[in-house]
Amino acid sequence: MLIQSLDPDHPVLGDVFQSDYQNFVKRELAERQAFSYPPFVRLIQITLEHKDNNMVLSAASEMGRLLRERMGNRVLGPVTPTIARLRGLYGQSILIKLEKSSRVLERAKLHVLDAKALLINRKGWRQLKITIDVDPM
Repeated sequence: MLIQSLDPDHPVLGDVFQSDYQNFVKRELAERQAFSYPPFVRLIQITLEHKDNNMVLSAASEMGRLLRERMGNRVLGPVTPTIARLRGLYGQSILIKLEKSSRVLERAKLHVLDAKALLINRKGWRQLKITIDVDPM
């Protein structure tokens, strides 16, 4: 196996070389909890795509605003994905971090679906492709 790294002294590499699974898991779980990532929270990722970059930027900005009005700082973005244009479509992503509660998740789903409907029903925005992924990989 060959490992290439900009930081060869990174603690993860030390755990790998020492086969220290317990230390790796302990540190990784603490970091995930500190920054609100699974398994401590639920995530909803929303991806907006359109052939017109300006339109997808405007729509994503509006969706982010609508969701923040209802869910506050749980909403992150929109941001441009690493691959900004794929198969002729420009993209924007929004991430929502939620407490692990079925009640909270159900309310969030309703907010997301409402925001999606508001955007899709706007004149000129019907061709937007909006993908909602609960607990993305």
